[in-house]
Amino acid sequence: QRVGLVALDYAVPSGREVDVRIRVFDSEGRLVRTLVQERVGSGEYHVEWDRLNERGQRVSPGVYVALMEAGEFRATRRLVVTR
Repeated sequence: QRVGLVALDYAVPSGREVDVRIRVFDSEGRLVRTLVQERVGSGEYHVEWDRLNERGQRVSPGVYVALMEAGEFRATRRLVVTR
């Protein structure tokens, strides 16, 4: 993993195709960046967040939440940005 990147991995079961959306929110619940918004087939996927917002600016240190939605599946992951 390269310095300054936050890595997220996910998998889609074989024989399936789903709409996947992964978004990052700040601690106030505001959308920071959409990392993935596409239909994908079965397989394993790797996504990296470069700690930039939608405008290409570096985010402030703090706690962020990645929300993944894939079909009926929803999961969150806490992301900590230290600098």
